[in-house]
Amino acid sequence: MMSRRALSLVAALGLTLTAQACCGNPPPDVVAEQYLRAGTNPDPAAAKAFVDPACHDKEEGRVEAVRMMGIPMKLEKLSVTVDSVTDETAVVSYTAQGSVEGEGGKTKVFGVDVTAGKVSIKDAKRTGQLKLKKIEGIWKVTCE
Repeated sequence: MMSRRALSLVAALGLTLTAQACCGNPPPDVVAEQYLRAGTNPDPAAAKAFVDPACHDKEEGRVEAVRMMGIPMKLEKLSVTVDSVTDETAVVSYTAQGSVEGEGGKTKVFGVDVTAGKVSIKDAKRTGQLKLKKIEGIWKVTCE
């Protein structure tokens, strides 16, 4: 039987291959949406297929856009809009709404690791921007 992490990675790879097979190279807004949806998986590694490899260990690789204290949101609504795009870079705005339920969430406060007990947030909302760039002709979320 496959581990949860292995299943997550297979699912992320499947999303990537499906998007590329269906649409060639999906536009930045589609990649951003796939990244955010994959980020709601309990294992954030599921979203790394959509992330610049140089950013895997940064905020973008941990998909903090749809996580609170490391716990993934259960998305109820997601909107993504392209703000700007060139041949090689793009900026995409997003609004993610949903709930966050879990235990043992972690975050840093003033550089100190903080672990929470039970986390229960209804009507959570995150807004922000994602930077994307083409890597070998494929749009990826980047930290640059």
